[in-house]
Amino acid sequence: MEYKPKKQFLKLRFDTLQYVYKSINFKDESEMENAIKLVREWLEEQPHFRRKDFTYNLLRANIIISKGSIEVTKQRLDKMCTLRTLMPDHFKCFDAKKDFENVFKAIRPIVLPQLSKDHYRVFTVKVYDSLQAAEITQAMKYTMLIGEYMKQCDCWN
Repeated sequence: MEYKPKKQFLKLRFDTLQYVYKSINFKDESEMENAIKLVREWLEEQPHFRRKDFTYNLLRANIIISKGSIEVTKQRLDKMCTLRTLMPDHFKCFDAKKDFENVFKAIRPIVLPQLSKDHYRVFTVKVYDSLQAAEITQAMKYTMLIGEYMKQCDCWN
């Protein structure tokens, strides 16, 4: 099942996919589709994975992050599933405004919606106050939430 956000906050440049594919030595979308097919076949053979229905965008993002390496992608997915199993409370559904309200009093993460000319996404944090110990964990949960969203909705260099 593919994830489609209600509103697309992150914008891509017209040539981003071609640029990113070239940077990982993929000629076109068909090479990415073949790589995703190989990863999906591997996923079906993994008895220890609770979920195997990863979205196309999530698999594509992991292949891009792994610089086109299928083996590194497999390792990343295995580690991601292990982390989700060991720390399920970090990956549950959150209402960002309510659940991270205390974090936003101390820091404000800012993601620019447009990519740079070099196809990079600018992400910065404005600090208002220091975080307390409990808020650090909440900030990490929010960071993981942003990362998951970006893997589903973004493509970057």
